[in-house]
Amino acid sequence: MIRCHACGADASTGWVLGFVPSPDNLKMGLCREHDTPDNRKLVKTAWRALMEREIRAMNELSGHKAGAVLRWRLDIAFIDGGTVTQDCLECIATPQSTLQVLLPDGTLRFYPLPQIRRYDLRPVPAPASDKA
Repeated sequence: MIRCHACGADASTGWVLGFVPSPDNLKMGLCREHDTPDNRKLVKTAWRALMEREIRAMNELSGHKAGAVLRWRLDIAFIDGGTVTQDCLECIATPQSTLQVLLPDGTLRFYPLPQIRRYDLRPVPAPASDKA
């Protein structure tokens, strides 16, 4: 149920602000009695603050600062038995049957996919000094 921002009554038959697929706790509204232009401005301001808090909480939960470079750890097991583990910024399987790896220093490294038995890619936790 979406509560009226002014009185707490059910606002589902009044004016509602929020994204349609989002849950009701991420929406705000006004009942018909309190649906005025001034109250709508107040609700818009409060809803924007709610969205900013939610986004900030999601970013903190993910453990990464907005705009920070995400590193990945790539583990490759080759058909002939060798293994390679390295950090990278990006890893793409190309249509030319190669694994294209962007290393942290900006260089590209290519591995032929027919020689790879398995590869795994997982996020690398940010060092404690990077978290703020």
